[in-house]
Amino acid sequence: MKKWAILVIFLLLSINFSANSLSVKGREIILVYDDAFYTLISTPLAFHENKAPMIVFKNNLTAQQKFIDDYNAEKLIIIGKHIDTSVPHEEFLGDAISVALKIAKFFGKSSNVVIMPCNMEEYNLSMIATPLACYLDAPILLYDDNDDEILSAINELQAENVIAIGSVPIGNIHLQNEREIYDYISNIKDIRYIAVANPDDEIKPDVMEKQKMNFDGHIKTFS
Repeated sequence: MKKWAILVIFLLLSINFSANSLSVKGREIILVYDDAFYTLISTPLAFHENKAPMIVFKNNLTAQQKFIDDYNAEKLIIIGKHIDTSVPHEEFLGDAISVALKIAKFFGKSSNVVIMPCNMEEYNLSMIATPLACYLDAPILLYDDNDDEILSAINELQAENVIAIGSVPIGNIHLQNEREIYDYISNIKDIRYIAVANPDDEIKPDVMEKQKMNFDGHIKTFS
């Protein structure tokens, strides 16, 4: 499920990302620690920052450094875990719930906010509701019986539309299933594309049959 979410969010960020979008504000890159909920709450932040590229990392930036260098990143926004880097950066550290609150504060004011349940049982709903937050330029908050923190964040954002996903009890708009989420998105956004991903792509395929052959000779030419 986690890898599926990462792949779908990557595809989501790829939509509308053209060559001339490399001139984004400050040439920022969003670096997200490999966690199911960090990826969700970081995606609308990437959109908020003019569709900044979003890269997932695990323990260090060994695999990601070439892209950072080639992109000439002027700033990194790091989500979830501290990493050492010489590039100017801003970090949002802590568990996913507290990081979501910090990102909401980074947004400043927003007329919309999306609140998602912080559990894996409803993760599918949270995943498909993430584009909604992007389209509305709305931060995502994570609900885990933290009513006071959520209400305080809503007040600070001065949000008028509080969209509750799944079982979240706080909100004036409640989207409780996939159909309601899809319908709401289609009502606010004229979507003319579809992104398709196969979550099984990360699974190594089973070898159904093997046949070992020996031969003598040399290959003289290649074509």
